[in-house]
Amino acid sequence: MKKRTSKLTIGIILTLSSLFVVLIFIGTIFVFKHAYQEILLEDSINEINDLIDYDINNANIDRLLDTYVSSGEYLKVEKAVKEYFSDLLFYCRRVDDLGNDLDLIMVLSLDNFYVDMPNFNDSLNILEEKKIEITEAFENVSKLLDKTVINSYLDPSLSQFYVEYYNSLLSTDEELFENQNAINTDLNFISNVIDLYHDFFTFLKVNQDYWMVDGEYIYFANTDLENEYNYYLNQMENISREDFDFTEDFI
Repeated sequence: MKKRTSKLTIGIILTLSSLFVVLIFIGTIFVFKHAYQEILLEDSINEINDLIDYDINNANIDRLLDTYVSSGEYLKVEKAVKEYFSDLLFYCRRVDDLGNDLDLIMVLSLDNFYVDMPNFNDSLNILEEKKIEITEAFENVSKLLDKTVINSYLDPSLSQFYVEYYNSLLSTDEELFENQNAINTDLNFISNVIDLYHDFFTFLKVNQDYWMVDGEYIYFANTDLENEYNYYLNQMENISREDFDFTEDFI
């Protein structure tokens, strides 16, 4: 004898089937919405990165950093990413500006040699001031490459999913480590260069009574002083202008 299924059971089965279809549909919308939000956000970030690679001072970068394309929890992630980018960009631009500082370039190219001799007080002051400013700018960039600092931009109420997504949009631990090394290398380089020029001008200042300039030539009272002068010149000639383009190493 066949067991009959009651109308109530059939109704429950149909209801469960309908609910299952609805849940699948809702899940599909949820996944699609997440994917769409991520596409919008990642496209915006990729556009910013492309502009930075081309020209760090492009005004469109700031416009995009102030424009939000996502919503909901993704908006919190987007705001954190773009606020972090804004701060990092500010200090990277500062480094870039210092690398192109006309006063510093003038001193390093010896363009002010005749004007500033024999005391070279202006040159020495510029070197001392710029070394402090450059060190400070590099240290600010370095601080922003710390993982704890990076995560401090994110709303702490966000779930682990969004924390992981936020970190996926930024540099990996390996990239942060490489960037920190690049910063240390560049800072050591420019510090050594500034120290070299500072020593050079100090040498001339201290020994100003033992050398003279005649036209394009400089004459020293003895060979030892001439040899020391030539040592500094040889060291400076080994420095290329391209060595002062710092920001491409860590942004």
